Amino acid sequence: MANKEPVETNEKITQIRNERDSFDVKDGKRCEGLSFVITGKVHTFNNRDEFTTYVKSQGGRVSGSVSKDTDYLVNNDLASTATKNKKAKELGTKIITEDQFIERFGH
Repeated sequence: MANKEPVETNEKITQIRNERDSFDVKDGKRCEGLSFVITGKVHTFNNRDEFTTYVKSQGGRVSGSVSKDTDYLVNNDLASTATKNKKAKELGTKIITEDQFIERFGH
């Protein structure tokens, strides 16, 4: 019997992309006053530039490095031992996945 997981995964990705395409970017306040660092590969947005554009359109800031001023590190690999994840953990910065970002700020 064939594994159905890839089909279900592809359907989930399609659903997320459709939700992404329905974002009401005009609202402009979903990320207001928050600072984000986006690292690693993304799967819902086409690329990190598109993700950054969305955050900025919603009043947020995007930085390339984690600092005491960072509210969220967005990384789809929560178990990563990369420098940004280590720094975020040291500073107590929230680390969330792209899907978690969309649940909180994308609708």
